[in-house]
Amino acid sequence: MINRNLLSNICSPMKALFSIAAILFALSCAVGAPPTQEAVSSAIAQVETNFISGTSVDAAKVILQFAEESEQVQVSIRPETVPWLKEKWGLEPDREQSIRSMLLAAYLAGNIKSQLAAGRPADDPYAGWIFVCRGYAQFRSKVSFSSPSIDSLETRRTEGTLKQHARDVLKKGEPDGAANGSQPIRSETNSTSSAAGSRR
Repeated sequence: MINRNLLSNICSPMKALFSIAAILFALSCAVGAPPTQEAVSSAIAQVETNFISGTSVDAAKVILQFAEESEQVQVSIRPETVPWLKEKWGLEPDREQSIRSMLLAAYLAGNIKSQLAAGRPADDPYAGWIFVCRGYAQFRSKVSFSSPSIDSLETRRTEGTLKQHARDVLKKGEPDGAANGSQPIRSETNSTSSAAGSRR
């Protein structure tokens, strides 16, 4: 679960990151019972087909709830994995927040799809970023804005260095990385409230 108590102990950019994630999680609560693997796979397919359709918003709620509650996946949300959440693009605040949130859902969708295909819970930023780059391209076809961090991810993808970057980010997020100030939101294999309170 998302530990909102962390908000009082982190810097302003991270507050924005957690705020957006918290908003998406609050929306996901309206979905009801935890989604099945079949339901989340359908939601991922919907998002992957068209990131900017109205139905993708409902699909995003299913994806986030699955990421939060399922024991089948593990996803770490940190500035290194979702850097666009702290950016300002010069759009209206509501529109910026909407796009950031949907790109977060895209990241979760790609990450979850990879883990389900592999049959084991192992965070996969690379797969998440591939979805983000696709979603970003679709949003930019409709809205004039630029995300430096996603542009950088796309450059790494075309240069063939994105997988290595993902490995570096995962290594940084290991226990020793906690000292660098990052505060991940994790969907761990234990979803009890006591475990949630102990997460970094």
